[in-house]
Amino acid sequence: MCTGPLSACAILNQAASARVNQRAVIRRALRDHSAAITESDGTALGAAEVRLTDIARHAERARDADAMRGLEGEAAQVYFAFFDYLIRSQKEEFRFVGRSRRPPLDAVNAVLTFLNTAHRASIDQVTKMRRL
Repeated sequence: MCTGPLSACAILNQAASARVNQRAVIRRALRDHSAAITESDGTALGAAEVRLTDIARHAERARDADAMRGLEGEAAQVYFAFFDYLIRSQKEEFRFVGRSRRPPLDAVNAVLTFLNTAHRASIDQVTKMRRL
């Protein structure tokens, strides 16, 4: 198990937990937009929720940072596989076919990269302020 609040494993556990907790986003999509979701898409979203739950269970028992990185990566793969289902308006302009970075290849990836950069900057600022 991870030891210490500032261990690499503990920090990665928090990152993986945030990714895995996208289960709530899937549940909300299924609940709020069930009329617009096809049966096959609903099945795919349900399978993604189950897989994220399974990853969460494995994350609780992860023993080191490498295991956590692997689980976070797997959770990201599951998350981005269903991401296009969550875009509810302007589907033609904001179609998501996969994650791309450096440079982002479409509007959705540009927004994701921008938000990740802003989030990272705030984390860096807090880290420097706390002298961690």
